[in-house]
Amino acid sequence: MTEEEFLEAFVEASDIEVPEDLVTEAIERLSDEVFHRTRYEYMAQGRILMPYEVEELMADVPALARAEVKAQLVLEQIIEQQAFEVSQDELEAEAEALANRQQMTIAAVKEWLGADLKALRQDILIRKAIDFAINQ
Repeated sequence: MTEEEFLEAFVEASDIEVPEDLVTEAIERLSDEVFHRTRYEYMAQGRILMPYEVEELMADVPALARAEVKAQLVLEQIIEQQAFEVSQDELEAEAEALANRQQMTIAAVKEWLGADLKALRQDILIRKAIDFAINQ
């Protein structure tokens, strides 16, 4: 079982309540992302995105949005229950890894994300929660 499959099953098994307002927001965001990405791909290929194709694309969005919101809530619950924290050393290491992946300097990463690297904190916390869930 892949990490993604395990996480999906782990989240699915959770009985956490998923607020409909968060699902609605996620549906709107995902719908926009799917539409714009697909429209761009079609334009790049010289094709026209037809209305029936848009309907087909959007059919799966509500289920995807609900799963995404539920996963986020489950991971946030793990972070809170386990009282995970992120040290400055972890932030620096993640920034260095990001710089290497993007072929940037650390200075450029800090300029992009902010000198405090606060934008990476949630990513690291999510990774810790996923690792915790997998190793349960």
